[in-house]
Amino acid sequence: MSAELIRRTTFTATEQELKQRIEALRGAGWSQFVIAITPGEERAVEDWARIKRAFD
Repeated sequence: MSAELIRRTTFTATEQELKQRIEALRGAGWSQFVIAITPGEERAVEDWARIKRAFD
């Protein structure tokens, strides 16, 4: 599994890259997407909340 495959098929990136990717999805007409939080990684909710605030 390569880093490029992970980047293209997941939302694994820096915060700035994630914001850019989400903005691109919005520009393409997407209005929703789902984040799956892995058990034991519940703190990720706070990370995603911070990213979401950039689009409020």
